[in-house]
Amino acid sequence: MKPIRIIVAGASGRMGQTIIKKIISNKSFKLIGATEGPGNKFLGSDVSKIIKSKKLVYILLMTLSHYLLKLMLLLILLCQKLH
Repeated sequence: MKPIRIIVAGASGRMGQTIIKKIISNKSFKLIGATEGPGNKFLGSDVSKIIKSKKLVYILLMTLSHYLLKLMLLLILLCQKLH
């Protein structure tokens, strides 16, 4: 079975970090994106720097407006349904 693809909003917060660690440690899930708010010091960083992991996660944090984030999540869900 294909892993469930997940995007984490608020990736640098305590809950976001915990969720990311759980996602990358479980083969049933795949981290495909991570977002943070404008002005966050981790914008543009590799997620592995946030969670202090040697395991590389090739996702960059980005800033998105609330509506753009919803649109992106909707498009990803639609793409998953088509495949």
